[in-house]
Amino acid sequence: MRFILFFLLVLFPFAARADAVCDDLWFTRNLVMDRGGYCFGSTLGQSVFGNEGCTGKTAAVSRRDAGLVERLMAREAEETCQVDTSRPALDLDDLAVRQRLVDLPVRDLTDSLCLGWNGPETPLRAGRSDAAEALGAIATADVVRFAHWEEEGWQYVTVFNSDLSVKAGGWLAPGLDANCTAYAG
Repeated sequence: MRFILFFLLVLFPFAARADAVCDDLWFTRNLVMDRGGYCFGSTLGQSVFGNEGCTGKTAAVSRRDAGLVERLMAREAEETCQVDTSRPALDLDDLAVRQRLVDLPVRDLTDSLCLGWNGPETPLRAGRSDAAEALGAIATADVVRFAHWEEEGWQYVTVFNSDLSVKAGGWLAPGLDANCTAYAG
């Protein structure tokens, strides 16, 4: 009995993490497709993206975005993702922020947390550029989650309030990720 309990306690966090990674990869891939005019047929696609302004079952995407979609699909295959598209919603805590991004992040398999930001108030951008729109900021003592691959030195992060609800998200400029009191993960 103890072995079964131990096995379940060890297995469930990995299964939950795998689901979160797969949901994240699915969302990013389909956000590219949505922006390219794709019309969704699945319950999940319609619920998350809607079909307003869609143009058909093929998406007109840039070469860069097509490369991103290929990269995301390869990651989904590596993780053997099988997202249930018959469900009505995704459980991504930063969904509203992610829909405003210009440059889309790719989910890493691991998360780490900055427990107590000790740097100055720092803007988070919609894209990997200081000229990109500021979507929010990290303030002193905030909890910051790093869960996506670094791109060109920039890091997509999610910032949480003390009650662990999402406060902000966006791209953190290169070299600023060391402003933490402590790290977890």
